[in-house]
Amino acid sequence: MCLFSNRPRRAIAKRVAFIARLAQHDIPHLISGQVIVFDVIETNVGNAYNKATGAFIAASSGIYVLHVTVGGWRALASDPHNCIVVFVNSQAQESLILSSSEQSSQMIVVVLNAGDVVTLRNHVRTDDSILGGLWSKFSGFLLYESDACKVTVG
Repeated sequence: MCLFSNRPRRAIAKRVAFIARLAQHDIPHLISGQVIVFDVIETNVGNAYNKATGAFIAASSGIYVLHVTVGGWRALASDPHNCIVVFVNSQAQESLILSSSEQSSQMIVVVLNAGDVVTLRNHVRTDDSILGGLWSKFSGFLLYESDACKVTVG
């Protein structure tokens, strides 16, 4: 006999955590708006990250913590900086400025609704390059679920 049988059951919270990196060491000739596809999954609890599309899809509404680290490689000679942008749906949320042979990181805490799509994209220039391998990673986790996430992004 269960001692707590009269208590209402709490729903089990979804578990979401992922870490993905780039298989290729050098990613040359990015085009404007290109999604950066982190194609090697190290962790994917809840299967919310898609290595074929590079998209993280929120499994439930809540507060998420996302972290991006990208290694800069070759930038255009006229401007030695490159920019990677974090998008939620079609709305830019954060950006990272990259310099050649340096890493840039950004952590964001964001309210997401179930089904929201997070991607990383090359900024507006064409022909920039980034470092892959262990130099660049995209990760995140669900901090907590919330029914009150009525914020519309995008």
